[in-house]
Amino acid sequence: GITHVCINEGYSGINLDDVAPVYAVVDLSNASDHVVKFVTTADSFTPQTCHSMFYGFTNLRTITGLEYLETANETSMKNMFRDCYSLTSLDLSHFDTHNVTNFGDMFHNCRAITSLDLSTFVRSSNANMSNMFDNCLYLSTLSLGAGMDFSYNVDSTIFTRVGYAGGDV
Repeated sequence: GITHVCINEGYSGINLDDVAPVYAVVDLSNASDHVVKFVTTADSFTPQTCHSMFYGFTNLRTITGLEYLETANETSMKNMFRDCYSLTSLDLSHFDTHNVTNFGDMFHNCRAITSLDLSTFVRSSNANMSNMFDNCLYLSTLSLGAGMDFSYNVDSTIFTRVGYAGGDV
């Protein structure tokens, strides 16, 4: 299967149906690293949407270059990393989430992640966060900043089965 995708600047969203004919796709199923790497010569690139961007990349272990991903105008990060079973870490420190209204299922089934630093994330009062961390079985450290206010409108499913296999968050 596809385990390595090189995304060049100007690319808008990841869809396995249209990656192969347009972008270099390398099958590294026997390699030790399963990587998605953003490559850009510009300061950043803006996808059409982050909604379901990496959804279903079950063997994906690493994503590098996320600092190039411009998210300031993004409104939906729903399912962005959903079902990335093998993903072990993420650097989301450059994400601007001021305009995001849907975080639903963003990390759903990210079973191998042990820690997430979302200290730069900002949540609007009406943002959907249902199942955001559902089934993150080994998540034991979650860092949130003041911008992720959980004092209002929080779905009870946000932390379903979090740290179930590796301890409590």
